[in-house]
Amino acid sequence: MVTQPPAPSGRNKKITRSPTHILAESISLKIFTPVKANETDFLDSLIAIEPDLCITAAYGNYLPKKFLAIPKYGTYNIHPSFLPLYRGASPVQRALENGDQHIGVSILKTVTKMDAGPIAYQLSIELNGEEKATDVLKKSFDLGINKLIELLPLIWENKVNFIEQDETKATFALKLSTSESYVNFNTMSAATIHNKCRAFSIWPGIWTYFSVNNTNSEQSKTIQRLKMKIITTCLIKEDSSADQSGENKNERPEINVLQLVKYNGQFVYRLRCSDGSILGLIELQPENKRVQSAKDIFNGLRGQALKWEENSEADRDTLPSE
Repeated sequence: MVTQPPAPSGRNKKITRSPTHILAESISLKIFTPVKANETDFLDSLIAIEPDLCITAAYGNYLPKKFLAIPKYGTYNIHPSFLPLYRGASPVQRALENGDQHIGVSILKTVTKMDAGPIAYQLSIELNGEEKATDVLKKSFDLGINKLIELLPLIWENKVNFIEQDETKATFALKLSTSESYVNFNTMSAATIHNKCRAFSIWPGIWTYFSVNNTNSEQSKTIQRLKMKIITTCLIKEDSSADQSGENKNERPEINVLQLVKYNGQFVYRLRCSDGSILGLIELQPENKRVQSAKDIFNGLRGQALKWEENSEADRDTLPSE
């Protein structure tokens, strides 16, 4: 079993083994953790094993020619996209961010060029617009693994019917960055923020600032500024009959002011973006606190109004604590 070496993880930067590493140890598999796949000692060890077939999934390391020449039947990769679309590090995340209605799973033979090898099999997964990357990635790899197992007899007999990728249609899924995490309701639509929330659910998440105003005083006064992650969202249709708890259902919500409403059976904070679209905030995580529902946050504010607040460029380089 080959996996990434233990690395710092979490707020305390504790050296942590990958889930693959932990699983391999639990079933007494031999484990290799090279920093790079071209390390001489690692390649020598792989040669000594004489593998018939190598399989990779979300490995994240470049595989050199010396590696690819070792297994008798080659190396196959499970890639969660409909190649040649979304080659690269974050195919599922970028597909969700773009609001794609389908996502693919490709089983391909690995070559030295990233995700460019001939395709042994592809399948398509339909999306409903609510799935998060956490769930879509798991489903994609589960389907890919099962199909690869079905392909094994054809691989052993060298009877796989490969399809070459059309290089003119190739697109690339760039690695995610914390610099993309900040969301601005004055410049982004509800759909853009909703899709980014779904896409960044594993890491790095999305966040913004809110201010708390005391609505019981004669003059509304900002008493607190909160930095929050946005965990779960939904899109609210303009003509929906969201229950505003006694307020006028047809009243247009003020831009940047959050209103607690009941939508599709659950309480959400409704927020109008500057383009007129409406986002529902289902779950939020205040800095240094646990994930909370919109209703729990509303109850905790005890009558104080929550308003979105645009923050300066200088504040956009850090995320709220986990």
